[in-house]
Amino acid sequence: MSNKNIDQDSQQIWEKLGSWWDAQVEDGDYFHRAFIFPTIEKWLELKEGETILDAGCGNGSLARLMAKKGAVVLGVDFSSSLI
Repeated sequence: MSNKNIDQDSQQIWEKLGSWWDAQVEDGDYFHRAFIFPTIEKWLELKEGETILDAGCGNGSLARLMAKKGAVVLGVDFSSSLI
């Protein structure tokens, strides 16, 4: 199977699951809120007004968190159902 087929298959799966995923995790599941997001915040040392690109943002849970900290955030994802 080629990478193109894998990408297309993955995109189709996320298009179908996007609304379900968003309803389940909203602002991140426990693992993301407890471990991933605090670590990313620490590493980034965000300053108000900084511009961030969240590539593969999914439903935007991390992007929204960074925006609440004062960042200007652009989120992109290949699944339109998650945006």
